[in-house]
Amino acid sequence: MHDYLESVSSGKRSMLGEITEGLWHKDLSMRYPGFQSAKKQMISVLFVDDEPDILVLTKIFLERTGEFRVDTVQSAQEALKNPQIQYYDAIVSDFSMPGMNGIDFLKKVKKLYGNIPFILFIGEGSEEIVIDAINNGADFYLQKSGSPEIRFAELAFRVKQAVRKKQAEAALIESEERFRGIAERSSDLTLILDEDLTLTYVSPSSLTLLGYESHELLGKSLNYASKTIFAQSGSQYVHAIQRILRGEFVGNIEICLSKKDKSQVDVNLFAVPIICDGVFEGAQVSIRDVTPVKIAEKALKDSEEKFRSFVENAYDIVYSMTTNGIFSYISPRITAQLGYEPGELIGKSARLVIHNDDFPRNREIFLKAVKTGKNMNGNVYRVRHKNGSWQWHSLSLSPIVDSHNTVIRVQGISHDITVLRSSEEAIRKANRQLSLLTGITRHDILNKITIILGYLEIIEMDSLMPQQSEYLEIIKDVTNEIKTQIDFTRIYEKLGSCEPKWVSLKSIIPWTLIPEGIHLSMDLDEISLFADPMLERVFFNLLDNSIRHGKSVSKIMLSARESAGGLTVIWEDNGVGIDSEEKEKIFERGFGQNTGLGMFLVREILSLTNISIIENGTPGVGARFEIQVPWGGFKRNKTENK
Repeated sequence: MHDYLESVSSGKRSMLGEITEGLWHKDLSMRYPGFQSAKKQMISVLFVDDEPDILVLTKIFLERTGEFRVDTVQSAQEALKNPQIQYYDAIVSDFSMPGMNGIDFLKKVKKLYGNIPFILFIGEGSEEIVIDAINNGADFYLQKSGSPEIRFAELAFRVKQAVRKKQAEAALIESEERFRGIAERSSDLTLILDEDLTLTYVSPSSLTLLGYESHELLGKSLNYASKTIFAQSGSQYVHAIQRILRGEFVGNIEICLSKKDKSQVDVNLFAVPIICDGVFEGAQVSIRDVTPVKIAEKALKDSEEKFRSFVENAYDIVYSMTTNGIFSYISPRITAQLGYEPGELIGKSARLVIHNDDFPRNREIFLKAVKTGKNMNGNVYRVRHKNGSWQWHSLSLSPIVDSHNTVIRVQGISHDITVLRSSEEAIRKANRQLSLLTGITRHDILNKITIILGYLEIIEMDSLMPQQSEYLEIIKDVTNEIKTQIDFTRIYEKLGSCEPKWVSLKSIIPWTLIPEGIHLSMDLDEISLFADPMLERVFFNLLDNSIRHGKSVSKIMLSARESAGGLTVIWEDNGVGIDSEEKEKIFERGFGQNTGLGMFLVREILSLTNISIIENGTPGVGARFEIQVPWGGFKRNKTENK
């Protein structure tokens, strides 16, 4: 370096430009494969030398490459005072400097700041200095003699090499720490073996999984593990070891391990060989306890067997269909009910067994279940027996959805109601015959009553004694009462003869029957009740009760409100009210001053659809009837919702 400095001081400073310019244009990667001129993140370098010209020259050269940012100082003492010294990517220092030489500077840096890459410039024939530098942690040393071009190119290369080495070491340490953190927090057991298959790492989960502390297994040989942990693992364990030694990945094999207390645990084992330059250097093994999985699988299997037994022994036919209406499963019950073996219909359309007249409605319900994902129940349809006869069944559908809430199949239950339909038809036939008989009988009785009343009128035309007139009036009243009761049988006969339907409350209020002097006000939403078609008579009789028995009624109020039990419809007036002891009696047949049938009929009509009625008004203030409609027995009309 001294010879070189003389050449610089004797007027050959033009060499600076020649060297840096030449290096800028030459492909140094030909000489140093690790050197790359492509611009990357800048490497920060602190260069220490007591020769100002060398500092300038080195700074120019390195920074011209575009990869370095160089700061320079003229002494080790000055460098150590720099508060940023620990943040440099690398330090380059001359050995021969006044005050503190390069080796002492190296020792100080390593002591204070740890593993900062350090490169030392030395003179020729300095073997002892080289040894001292290496022993104290220098990454590289460079001779000052020789071609400046080559020397500075080598410096750039060595700086980058040292920095990359440190970065790689830091990344490795970080990776190892991350791996160790993951391994030590994981419930899985992680083992690392060296080339002799000796355990060099055992994660803490060994205690939970096997009952061994990590240190009890650390350093143990494969022979020890074979006699303890893997004693019950059998041939699968041997084959796994053979594959690892061949450098093969071992994945997801299920084996049995022996715990410290001699009990056993089922695990899944994964092993990855560690290969370096084609040489086997060990293996990493991951072991997962599958006991919870085994327990869950057994519970699932038991559950499946239980429900399969339930399904296959159920009275109803249970089946599963694709979203296209193709049978994918049918329970064995179909053989007893319809004569088919399940295999005869699986893979085929349900259309094969459903009556043509009923299929469109069934298809509509099925498609609605697929589209909405909602259960569909209660549809009645005809199914063809294998012998060609038809049976009546009721249908229940339950869509099955995936994790995205998309319907993937539909499960169904088909219930045989053939006997029920036959019984219902027999009852309807008997009712028709009974209605015909009672209609004829009622007609004949009313004709006879008309004749009786006619002759009574004729008798009254003659002069009769007062007592005879009184007797005739009694006979006439009794006959009229018989006529009223016979007429009531016509009304009562219709009760329940028709299916319940939705009836709008506002549409059945008997407005035309309200006499002058009585004002009816309503506080009702657009509400419909699911009731017998005779619901209109309920409000006719309530109005009749207010007019006949309220005496001083001038105002009637009809309202409705929702409550915990459903909907309460209230009919109240401002008449004389009903005595406390008669509040329940008024609903008995025959009670009252008139026919005694009006309020009895009201309760009978309402009870057909589980609607109840009570009277809870205040005597002297007015009557108040509360009609309690359960949830599902009323709805708000769409116009109201809008």
